[in-house]
Amino acid sequence: MNAKGPSSSQGVDLSIPLLREKDTQLSLQFAYDQKRFRNEAAGEVQSQYSGSALTSTLSGSASQSQFSTTTGTLQLVRGTIDLSGSTASHISSDSSTVQTAGNYAKLKFNVSQKLDIDSKNTGVISLQSQFANKNLDSSEKFYLGGMQGVRAYPTNEAGGSLGNLVTMEWQRQFMLQDNRWTASGFVDYGDVTVNRNNDYLGASTLNKYSLSGYGLWLGASVPSKQGISTFRLIWSHRLGNNAGANSTTGADQDGTRIYNRFRFSLNHAF
Repeated sequence: MNAKGPSSSQGVDLSIPLLREKDTQLSLQFAYDQKRFRNEAAGEVQSQYSGSALTSTLSGSASQSQFSTTTGTLQLVRGTIDLSGSTASHISSDSSTVQTAGNYAKLKFNVSQKLDIDSKNTGVISLQSQFANKNLDSSEKFYLGGMQGVRAYPTNEAGGSLGNLVTMEWQRQFMLQDNRWTASGFVDYGDVTVNRNNDYLGASTLNKYSLSGYGLWLGASVPSKQGISTFRLIWSHRLGNNAGANSTTGADQDGTRIYNRFRFSLNHAF
């Protein structure tokens, strides 16, 4: 169908430090965003709409000892989806099915615990969850796949109005040519509920499912006169099946079906 379409966003934000101590930090952020979306398929506009949201985020970290650190965020989003500029078919379809138009609210939190076993070994476990008061537009859903989720799956795989994600890592540090390297093994698990309210005619019977995977990554931070370069090579393998895959081809939503996924990331700070 050659689906495509541009999107744009603009916003402002404000950050307020609440607590700054040696072992404890706490801050509050406010952000206001406006977004516009246009989706086309087969050369025709399928939907054209906008959204706005006010986000309040409480972030903090605390060190229980020199070997243990907890970080977390609590985020409340209150927004609205405006379909008034969209096509008649899109407005009618939304009204009779998922009903994403109008006001919505969602609560999202994540917490991470880092434990230094010794000078070379570190354990990390993190949990993320999202709750919503109604069915959400795709731009506001919780997605499992990607670099920050279940790494064995493509970005934006398995989206839902509600979701949970757990990741566990064991990291091993070592020195190589005067640079500090890290080798890590990890396990990822997540589940999503596609629609908060799935009681409408034609709703999918598959409304809740999970994804999981495991893998390894190798990375390092290399300083130079121009700054610090940080890179990471990741291998991941899926566990089990993707219940949300194409029922005919078995492909994920991006059209691929990759069991051993490799990713490479590179960042440079000047």
